[in-house]
Amino acid sequence: MKEKETYFYAFEEYKSDLGSLKYTVSGIKNLHLIAVYRGSIPLTVHLSNLLKCEMSIIKLETRNGNVEEAKFVSNNIKENDRLVVLEDIYDTGKTIRCIQQMMDVKYKDHSIRYYSLFGKKNDAGVVYLKETNNKWIVSPWETI
Repeated sequence: MKEKETYFYAFEEYKSDLGSLKYTVSGIKNLHLIAVYRGSIPLTVHLSNLLKCEMSIIKLETRNGNVEEAKFVSNNIKENDRLVVLEDIYDTGKTIRCIQQMMDVKYKDHSIRYYSLFGKKNDAGVVYLKETNNKWIVSPWETI
């Protein structure tokens, strides 16, 4: 199997992408951001601070190497919140599918959108800023 090429995501690119995401979601009333543990926590905290909105964190439980269930490790969601789930990388879709299954049950009456910094064409409704191009992405906060 061919090893993936590494892409070092520069802080300046991240800053620009953060600005794009901020612009995209800033008009959403009662915005509540949801981070996916661990990858999108830095992004979600940063955006939550810039937009002065609440955030929660979802963690995926794995057993025998397989994703089994999505669970909140921090949940501050209120009745009228409009939810935006942020992921750092949308690749195989397993993570988002697992989260969507849980969200479709627990928060079926909420508006829910899905965004990712990196991604690829998908049927899951995930909007992404940059193509993954089958590369291993190294975020700025991973290289300090």
